[in-house]
Amino acid sequence: DEKEIEATRKACRISSKVAGEIPGMLKAGITEKEVATMIDNRMRELGGTGNAFDTIAAFGENASQPHYSPGDRKLKSGDVALFDFGTKYDMYCSDMTRTVFFGEPPAVLRRAYEVVREAQQLGFEKYRDGAKACEADIAARDLIDSGEFKGRFIHSFGHGIGMEVHQDISIYAKSEQILRTGNVISAEPGIYLPGIGGIRIEDTCLVKDDGAERLTEFDRDITVI
Repeated sequence: DEKEIEATRKACRISSKVAGEIPGMLKAGITEKEVATMIDNRMRELGGTGNAFDTIAAFGENASQPHYSPGDRKLKSGDVALFDFGTKYDMYCSDMTRTVFFGEPPAVLRRAYEVVREAQQLGFEKYRDGAKACEADIAARDLIDSGEFKGRFIHSFGHGIGMEVHQDISIYAKSEQILRTGNVISAEPGIYLPGIGGIRIEDTCLVKDDGAERLTEFDRDITVI
């Protein structure tokens, strides 16, 4: 309902503001754990009432693991840096991922980034009242699998978000669910290259009668710091 949606919007505004601050947090030698802690603290400072889930900060080759736990890996020039985080506000969750580059990345990761960005947009455009939940995953996966990154999108396109960060709507190729106005769901394609790095772009989205709205926001163009 509208009260739930407004609480989700507030959570998403908090995480979106923090996303915009991440480039300023990064410097050579900082560790994944240190940046994850900074993200967590800023979400609290901005009014979040707790993490929606454990923050992911992954540098370089570690970004090729979708469900990574931050460690002592230090940031260095040429690294990809992936951040997946969310806060709660009035018990409702946000969820977003952004991937940036600390210095010029390997060319293959630049190519992967552009494919993921396009795949997210294609899937997002499938979100609307009455749509089959599978459509977004199929659209994004078909694009990723059509080129050099075939088979490197290794999880579903999205999931429901509410009082828990993973709720019962499943956006995957074999889903038989139907999306409805008011559903809050993620859009999060990724490409993962073991030993090199990974790219994921994720937004929390609100399904509407004739489309969808991104509730999280940070530039989806390539960001090189």
